Amino acid sequence: MTATRLIPLAITCADARAACVAGVDAAGRWLRPEPVTVGAVIRPGGPYRYGWPVDLELGPTRAPDPRPEDRHLLSAARPCDEPLGEDRWAELLSRTADPDVTTALAGRRSVGLVRAEIRRLHHRTASSGRSHLRAEFTDERGETFDWIVPDLRMVRAFPAGDAGRAEEFAARWARSTIHLAVGLTKPTGRDPGRFGGCHPLVVGVHPEPGAPVPWQQPEGAMTKG
Repeated sequence: MTATRLIPLAITCADARAACVAGVDAAGRWLRPEPVTVGAVIRPGGPYRYGWPVDLELGPTRAPDPRPEDRHLLSAARPCDEPLGEDRWAELLSRTADPDVTTALAGRRSVGLVRAEIRRLHHRTASSGRSHLRAEFTDERGETFDWIVPDLRMVRAFPAGDAGRAEEFAARWARSTIHLAVGLTKPTGRDPGRFGGCHPLVVGVHPEPGAPVPWQQPEGAMTKG
């Protein structure tokens, strides 16, 4: 068992019951506590919020197909009493960011953070009939991607059918630095491709302090500090 203080940088819902959280510890290591329920990420005051440290007791993963970052959650997560504060949050993002997507997801890594320019926010209907929010973005290497964005705040802020608002924020963010947590699903069993059969996603969207945000007062909003 290891006591760990984690700063969440990616919060998504996998389905109606299961959620996914990834973040970094004090040493800058990426970790994914499992299992995490949807209730733990959507209820007000829940343990997993952007900018709020959370204390965890973690053990080796029990997953049959683990990723390097996976850890088993041994007891209930305990959120800290106060958020990081804007200055510390900005420093954390800067310190954690990799130079580009290729570096962030190199080797067997399944999650990382990059600085990017968001060129477009839009919805696309998948073959399943479900509409997904997507972001077209360019990393600092100059490579452009167009990936699904399951980040919980973004999904809430840009529901399907609200294309105008998504386009507006893409234009407003063009002059801002946006840190994106990028992640890979577990292998899908389809063509291995660039990411070994894993589906790439934007799992966390973090505008720089002072940039416009599409959510009103996000849960865990940082205070000055």
